[in-house]
Amino acid sequence: NITVEPEIVQVSSIDITPANTNIQVDENTQLIADVQPLNATNTIVAWTSSDSGMASVNQNGSVNGLAVGTVTITATAADGSGTIGTATVTITPPDVDLIGISITPNSASILEGATQQLGLTFDPTNASDIGVTWSSSDSNTATVNPNGLVRGIEPGIATITAMSTADGSITATAQITVTAATIAVTGVSLAPTSATITEGNTTTLIPTVSPGNATNRNVTWSSNNTSVGSEERRVGKERTSRWA
Repeated sequence: NITVEPEIVQVSSIDITPANTNIQVDENTQLIADVQPLNATNTIVAWTSSDSGMASVNQNGSVNGLAVGTVTITATAADGSGTIGTATVTITPPDVDLIGISITPNSASILEGATQQLGLTFDPTNASDIGVTWSSSDSNTATVNPNGLVRGIEPGIATITAMSTADGSITATAQITVTAATIAVTGVSLAPTSATITEGNTTTLIPTVSPGNATNRNVTWSSNNTSVGSEERRVGKERTSRWA
């Protein structure tokens, strides 16, 4: 009698999917071993972790994250061929939910055209997602950019809001009061710059204040020689008088 033993086909390669993956502590992920050739006699693999304190793996390829770090998961052919496949698993800290936001300062007064930087404090400070969107209740009064920089546009009051991108119900506000800017006088000129008048008569001088949008454009009048002429407090009026 002749007995024909079946040909033993050993495993030539093992590819693990996914080859790289991230999970959080206490999360699981499933790895799949693609054993080649398909007609290998024994397609069973043994799973191991390079650091079982960081991530464990069972014999079905299910990986559980235990501590923050990176491990290599290895699938080894059980047919004695020594063929292996590997995958890298990175374990990250678990998400920490955001509870609240506060803005600093929560109120401020700025001039037209001026800016105010607003800061944020998160509760807890180690919250995983601290993204926010900024908005103004009245962009004609004050605007705010994506970094919380407020600019005064015109006098009034605006409420600036920071809203969590992770949870729209979590918000914080600050009240911004915009006041009119003070524009200083840079110069005063008179027209005419010189005049001749006879005793007892008057002439009118016209003041021009620069810039034209100065906050306070009032002027006061004075004479450097009251024995020649006296000035009246009426704007632009100067009269001569003779002194005994």
